[in-house]
Amino acid sequence: VSGTHELRATHDAEILVCTSGNATSLQAGQAAVLRIGDSVTLSGNATVFRTWGTH
Repeated sequence: VSGTHELRATHDAEILVCTSGNATSLQAGQAAVLRIGDSVTLSGNATVFRTWGTH
């Protein structure tokens, strides 16, 4: 993430993991789970990995 980016979950469950930096909603070492339709706005400079599953 560099700047501001909105992510909206399009799968049953999505996991976001911040491995470095600060994206306001997520900081290094933190993770978040989004359910379909949920959204989060990330702002800052960070490395965030996103993965999803069906349950």
